[in-house]
Amino acid sequence: MTRVQISSPEDAALGLRERKKLRTQMELQDAALRLFAERGFDHVTADDIAAAVEVSKTTFYRYFESKEDVLLGDPAEGIAKMRNALAARPADEPVIDAVCNAVKDLAQQYAIDREKALLRRRLGQVTPSVAARNLERQAAWEQTVADFVLAREHDLPNPELMARVIAANIMATTRTTVEYWLDSDGTAPIADLIDDALAVFTVAVPKTGDARA
Repeated sequence: MTRVQISSPEDAALGLRERKKLRTQMELQDAALRLFAERGFDHVTADDIAAAVEVSKTTFYRYFESKEDVLLGDPAEGIAKMRNALAARPADEPVIDAVCNAVKDLAQQYAIDREKALLRRRLGQVTPSVAARNLERQAAWEQTVADFVLAREHDLPNPELMARVIAANIMATTRTTVEYWLDSDGTAPIADLIDDALAVFTVAVPKTGDARA
């Protein structure tokens, strides 16, 4: 007879605590987005967001370093998602295809959270601090991709430079496509647009490891 392992009260309590933390984080984000949409980013304070969820400002800063992060999301979480998406690609997949497919998978989230993505785009266009914070994130994502390319592909000429160039081109192409999609009110299938845009890049750039003339 198979014995059923019963989790300890400590394990159950930990699970409950994590669920409560996640719920509070989501409530803060939802409240912030609503207030930003109503008043504009610069007219909403951390105190306003915390009060809307009935928590303290200290609790707000326990989850987010800034108003920019409550709008754009946890930067560490974004990097972790990128690393996981890259790590999930098959080992025998050409590195450029692996990066393109990973970023396409991540970009699907924009379609799922279309209204939030549109609001972030609008606020980023008119709020310098949001635009600056977003640029920091994009630089971190690019570096994550470059690290992946460098670790995965050993036949590149001038490997560090080429890894950065590949990462910069793919991420810029993806970013421009997402911005185009958002500026068009997110009505077209984003996956198709990204496929078309990245195809231009992948056709122009030989697969790494191909024989060079």
